[in-house]
Amino acid sequence: MTLISLIIILTIERLALRGRAWQAHRYFTRYVNLTKRYSGHQFSLWGVLLWLFTPVILLACAMMLFDSQLLEALIAFFVLAICVGCRNLRKVYKEYLNAANRNDMQACLRYAAALGQRTNAEGEATETLGQTLVWLNFKYYCGVMFWFVVLGAPGAVLYVMVREAHDMSKANSEEVIACASLSDKHKLDRQAALDDIDDEALEHIEKSPKAYLCYNFLSPYTAKLGMFIHILDWLPARLFSFGYLIIGNFSRGTGRWLDIALDMKVSARTVVADIAIEAEKVEAEQIHCTLEPVCMVKLVKRNLLFFLAVVALATLFGELS
Repeated sequence: MTLISLIIILTIERLALRGRAWQAHRYFTRYVNLTKRYSGHQFSLWGVLLWLFTPVILLACAMMLFDSQLLEALIAFFVLAICVGCRNLRKVYKEYLNAANRNDMQACLRYAAALGQRTNAEGEATETLGQTLVWLNFKYYCGVMFWFVVLGAPGAVLYVMVREAHDMSKANSEEVIACASLSDKHKLDRQAALDDIDDEALEHIEKSPKAYLCYNFLSPYTAKLGMFIHILDWLPARLFSFGYLIIGNFSRGTGRWLDIALDMKVSARTVVADIAIEAEKVEAEQIHCTLEPVCMVKLVKRNLLFFLAVVALATLFGELS
């Protein structure tokens, strides 16, 4: 059923699962609001971990209570449908392609920034948009699928919970620092900024469920959450990046993969982005608004098919159900 669920979800995800009801972020936000309603105190690290694992444990217990493989399969199917993909980013990418086709370079830059393309202090891109798309594909598809295959539906929920918590914590920590910089003190480091928030910034935080959650018990643990998601990403990033080599230019990217694959400190984003660009080498003169991103998207689609083939073989030999 694991393989069947993956195939069906990847087939219909772009066509039938467009509504907000199929977006994991919606349910995470509701969980945030629920936390705000019933909790008004600072959480310890163990409290944050319990908060993260509660949905995972409840789902695992519920699936254990059901004495029906069909019902368990249906639950897993719907959980995977909610956890996989990111509709909003897909819409941004389509808008980027439309802007590129009409040669609107300013709009392209805005959409690339909205997709999360990395830039330096001068605002210059430090990675190609194709590399950004490879990372987003891993973050919203490959990572979820890997933990779904390994741990079932609870594994997918665990990955999404940690990913969303880390993203929210990081984003709102930056927002809090920006608010604090409006006061008399400037150029504060992260912890100092959190200690020197003025009343106006604090009022803004209290009014925002998203910011409230982060300020009250997630923001102090941004680094811990980052380490947690790094651990969850470490193995799948190495495996999926090796898949890029198998389906792409193996000889060109092998050296780079060997250099970084076993290094625990190298981030998953660096691994998948660097190996993908080596496996699907695009000449410098061809790196423009549409060709390079489209080539990278085709690469990740081929890699997903390769992953499904591996899952199919594992199922055939009895390693997966």
